Amino acid sequence: MRKEMEELINTSSEQNQRTLDQIKTEIDMELACLRSEIVSLLDEMAGDIRNIRRLQSQDGITLNGKNVAKAVNAVKTIGRRGQEVIFGEKGNYKD
Repeated sequence: MRKEMEELINTSSEQNQRTLDQIKTEIDMELACLRSEIVSLLDEMAGDIRNIRRLQSQDGITLNGKNVAKAVNAVKTIGRRGQEVIFGEKGNYKD
């Protein structure tokens, strides 16, 4: 009886470990997708900022104000930091 209980416990432990491993893998995949989406959004924002600057220089549009400059710098900084956090300094994905 004791041996049967030990076998049941071992089987249950193995099943739990497999389930936890599967959940971890799924979460890792979802996090990778989320990271990719965030970087993509930051790239889009950086592109929008470049377009605004180009339009500003071509059409003479003036965006004065400290808040605009701060917002532009914040988005640039977030983009750089986000890519460094996700991909590392050399651009390689890190886990």
